[in-house]
Amino acid sequence: MIRNYKTICAITLGLVFGLGAFWPANMAQAAPDKQYRSGQVITISNKNYLIANNNEFAEILEITADNKLAQASEVHGLSAIEGLFAGRSGNKYFLVVTTGRYLYRYDISNPRAPKIEFRRDLFVFKRGQFRIGSADSLAGNKDFIFGAGSNGVRSFFPDNLFVDQIYTFDKSYGLAAGDFELAVITENQGIVYDIASGAKLIEVNLENKDKMKRAPALDNAGNVYFPTDRGLVKINFFSGRKTTYVNPVPQTETFSYGAAIAASGDVYYANGRGITVLDKNFNKIKFLNTSKANFGANAWSVGLAPANFGAREIAAGLNKSSIILLDKNLKVLAQYKYRKLYPDFITTDLKIAPSVSLGAAGQKINLRLFGFWPNETAAITFGQAVYSLKVDNQGYASLDLIVPRQNSRQAIIQATGADSGFNYQTVFTIL
Repeated sequence: MIRNYKTICAITLGLVFGLGAFWPANMAQAAPDKQYRSGQVITISNKNYLIANNNEFAEILEITADNKLAQASEVHGLSAIEGLFAGRSGNKYFLVVTTGRYLYRYDISNPRAPKIEFRRDLFVFKRGQFRIGSADSLAGNKDFIFGAGSNGVRSFFPDNLFVDQIYTFDKSYGLAAGDFELAVITENQGIVYDIASGAKLIEVNLENKDKMKRAPALDNAGNVYFPTDRGLVKINFFSGRKTTYVNPVPQTETFSYGAAIAASGDVYYANGRGITVLDKNFNKIKFLNTSKANFGANAWSVGLAPANFGAREIAAGLNKSSIILLDKNLKVLAQYKYRKLYPDFITTDLKIAPSVSLGAAGQKINLRLFGFWPNETAAITFGQAVYSLKVDNQGYASLDLIVPRQNSRQAIIQATGADSGFNYQTVFTIL
C-alpha cells in the first residue's frame, strides 16, 4: 500500500509570489539585485508568508489576498544564508537557516520581529569519529530537519538542532523530505531513504557533472524526481520504474535546478531558460520562457513551486534576481524585486559608530550600531556609564550618549549583544 504523505520542498525551490511597486518611496529604497535561491511558504496566524533566501539574508514577506508581497521584515545578523526551512513546534513558529558552518534557529511567531534563539556550530559536532561538516541545503517535515552538504546528509531535531541520524557520508547537493521518505542527490546518484530506519529504498545513477545544488521532489504516489545535467529523471521507489524527460536546451548547456509537485500531480521543472510543466505521465503540457528579454538582464530560472491557498492555485518561480508569480496556466501575474527597507548609511561595514570621535565631558553624542542578531538587547558601556537598548529586525539601533567625566582622556565605547555575544568597541577622546 502506498503511504500518503505531505511533500515539503524547503530547498532551492522558491515558494514565491510577486509584489510590483508596493512600498512608497519614503518607506523603501531601490537596491541592487539580489540572488534569490531558495524559499518556503508558511501560514502564521491565518496569514501566509514567504520566507525567501536572497543569497545574503532572508526576507519575510506577507502574501496578500490580491497576489502581492508585502515586506514584513528582514533576517540579518549573520553571514550569507545557504538554505532555510520553516516549521511549527507547539505554538511556536520557527525558521532554521544554514550558513554552511552554522545552523541558526529563529522564533518567527511574530513575522515582523524575528528573533534568533540560538545557533549550532556544525564543525564542532561529532557523531563517532565523523564531523558533520558544512550544511548547504535544508529540508524538513513535522519531526526533523535534514541538512545536505560536504559530509553528506544528517537529520536534526527541530527544538535543539542536535543530530539524530546519518543517512550518507557522500557529499550531497540537494534533498527533499516527506513524512516517511527522504530524497537525496549526491555527486553521481539519486537516493531515496526510509526516514525511520535509514534504509535505502532505491538509488539511481545520475549525470551531474556540474556538481551544483539541485532540488529533487517527492509526490504522493511513490515517485521521486531528480534534476540532472540533461533533464529530469522520474523513478518510483516501490516498483523501480524509471522515466526520463530531456531538458530542451542546447547540448552545451547543462542547467537543471529543481522540481516541485502541484496538488494536481503536475510536475514543475526549472531548467534555467524557463519553467516546464509536465503531467502525471511525464508529458510536457506548458512552458514559460524566463529569458532576459522578458524578465530583465539577470533573468534565469533557478527554482520554483506551486502553492495552494484554498481555491487559489498559483505557481511561482525564483528567476535569480526576481520572483515571478504565475497562475496555474503560467500566466505572469506579477514580478517582485527587492526593495531596501533601511537607510543607505546602514551597511555591513558599520558595527559601532559615534557621531564624533572626540568631545567634552557632558556633551551629547549619537551612537549607531549594526551587526547584531535581530531584535536582541545590546548593553553599551561608555566609560563607567551603562546603557541598554534593543536592536531592530536588521540588527541596527542608535541612541544618544553623554560623554563621561573621568581623569583619562581616552574612553572605550563598547556594545555587547545579550544573545549573540557579539562585541564591538571604539575609542573616544575626551577633551
